[in-house]
Amino acid sequence: MSIADNTAWLLSHPGEPLGHNTICSRYLYLLAKRELVNYKGGVLIDAFIESFQAKFPMDFLTMLNCDFDCDYKWVFRLFRMSTKAIQQPQRHLLLMSYLGCSVKEFFDLPDDLEIIKRQPGLSQLKGMKILIKDHPEPFGRGPWPCLNPVSGHYKEPRVNNCEIKYSRCHAEVTGIFHCDCGFSYCRRGPDKLPSDRFKRTRIKRFGPVWDSKLVELWADINISLIKLARQLGVAAYTAKVQAARLNLSFPRPTRKSTVLKPRYISPTRKFEETRNFYRGAWLSAVNENPEAGRKVLHDKSKSVYAWLRKNDSEWHDAHMPPKRHRETRNVQPRVDWSKRDVEWSLEVRSAAEAIKNATGCPERVSETSVSRMLDKGDFFRKNRDKLPLTSQTLTEVNESCEAFSIRRIIWMANEFRKEGITPKHNQLLRRAGVRRLKDSLDIKRATAEVLESFAS
Repeated sequence: MSIADNTAWLLSHPGEPLGHNTICSRYLYLLAKRELVNYKGGVLIDAFIESFQAKFPMDFLTMLNCDFDCDYKWVFRLFRMSTKAIQQPQRHLLLMSYLGCSVKEFFDLPDDLEIIKRQPGLSQLKGMKILIKDHPEPFGRGPWPCLNPVSGHYKEPRVNNCEIKYSRCHAEVTGIFHCDCGFSYCRRGPDKLPSDRFKRTRIKRFGPVWDSKLVELWADINISLIKLARQLGVAAYTAKVQAARLNLSFPRPTRKSTVLKPRYISPTRKFEETRNFYRGAWLSAVNENPEAGRKVLHDKSKSVYAWLRKNDSEWHDAHMPPKRHRETRNVQPRVDWSKRDVEWSLEVRSAAEAIKNATGCPERVSETSVSRMLDKGDFFRKNRDKLPLTSQTLTEVNESCEAFSIRRIIWMANEFRKEGITPKHNQLLRRAGVRRLKDSLDIKRATAEVLESFAS
């Protein structure tokens, strides 16, 4: 039936409108018939849009204001359980036409569709969803294999009862499989590979067959706990827990003697015995080498020496041979510091005079400049106690800031004479670089004398 025919039927059959949730439920039911709903109840929106656009031309959708270029969210609003998601009538008619259902058939659908409503949980922000019962099984079709490893039909398709549960909050599906041997297990789905049918997430119930096998293996003294658990298909801890549930004997009988062995005793001696042993060893070494010194005894008995130093140091110090002091020999010093002090004091004074009489920009006479000229580095500073005369000379020739500034003023005055310029007061101080000391009385006096020499 075309959209025009559906519109005509709808106008000619007025009646009580359906609720929005009812409309959404029927849409999801019809989509599930076309396998466009997953096991979680969500619509496979990409597959839906692809098949929807393949059925209707783009120009036709644009004319009905149902295209996907500007607003594609109108599709989501059709399936969302929300009273605010009201859509334009042509969109409903277009969706019914896509689903191959006329308006009359849509309204004739029963209200009690076989659906399971999901309760609002963590997914309520995305809107209410529903799960369709008759959509493809997430674990395939039965019968399913029995995963009881001690049964005679292990991995054979014997399970016909599968209970499917859906998580309310995390949108997960879990299948619970019950075998006629009493063994039941669960598995989270859906299955993605054929081998997933032979996997289990957790054992729900072991059953009488599994319990009887546990009782049999528990009494067998030739089987260890690890091999027992491996045959039962569980962990060793799980086997012990289930043995406690069946009130089996603890501890489990084994081939080994059940008589408890005495606690392991270390073969090392007690501290007192060990101490006496090392003391005797040290005294023997001292008596055997009466002329030996401490270093010789250490080299001969390193382990004894180390143990006594760590655990019995006071006794060890009391029984060490006396220290041997080296004889002081009358060794002549390699350097005659007195002679060198006199020589270097003269060199320091000569270097200071050379710095003052050097041509060019003046350099201040200091310990650093003198050491640089004599190529001594910081030798004078490190050996002041051995060079008292040189240290005194350095103090005498050290030039103060005022004296050095006066020397710079005189040098700059000579430079002005060479240039034929009569400087002013500030000009002279600025070129000489002594403006920060202009308030000093010595600087004022020297500046005045230099300026008077220009006037005369």
